[in-house]
Amino acid sequence: MYADLHAPLLPILRDALAWAALPPDGLVLDLGCGSGEKLPLLAEALGSAGQIIGVDLDQGAVRAFLSHGVVADAHALPLRDSVFDAAWCVATLGLLRDRATALREVRRVLRSGAPALFVTAETAWVEVTRWPAELLPGLIQVCADTPIASAYGAELTRELEAVGFAQPLARAFLLDDSAPARELSLVPWPALALRAAAFFTPAELARCETAYAAREVELCALAVVVLAHG
Repeated sequence: MYADLHAPLLPILRDALAWAALPPDGLVLDLGCGSGEKLPLLAEALGSAGQIIGVDLDQGAVRAFLSHGVVADAHALPLRDSVFDAAWCVATLGLLRDRATALREVRRVLRSGAPALFVTAETAWVEVTRWPAELLPGLIQVCADTPIASAYGAELTRELEAVGFAQPLARAFLLDDSAPARELSLVPWPALALRAAAFFTPAELARCETAYAAREVELCALAVVVLAHG
């Protein structure tokens, strides 16, 4: 059911886990775990040596986690300080009455410097650029080493900084578009131009500028992924 309803989100979550570089033998907190629909993705990222603790308010939901499920309120986690090697929270922050308190709790239970992934979904009016298909491989290479921060995650980034998370970086993805354009369609050309100069000919750069000039504002379903460190 999860795969049917959220199929566009699954590859984004898989890419986000690779980006976060979870420790392969780590202890990971899945906050708002539900009934374990995301469990295979986490297990794939961690490998057999990792361990996942799922936390959810719904007692029935955490049964999929067997002995590794905890029924608890995200605002007051019954967990010790500095025990988790990573955390992730998918489509849960919007359900919380006090996000700041919940975010402080996540940071409290993380080891110093441990990665935390937060994923939210929203519908918003955004500027969408339809890049020429033949230039997409080059644009992907432009962004390969260092992801470009998205303005669409600025609010959550500020919230994470306010509770003590370090180096939060947001990325935004179209949920109704196909890879690889789902992220690049939302990246403004000024953020790409300097990097792109090393990959493209002057004619190709001009085509990118033309495509960006023709961008349109569209009502889109977005996934915003923020990676921060405790």
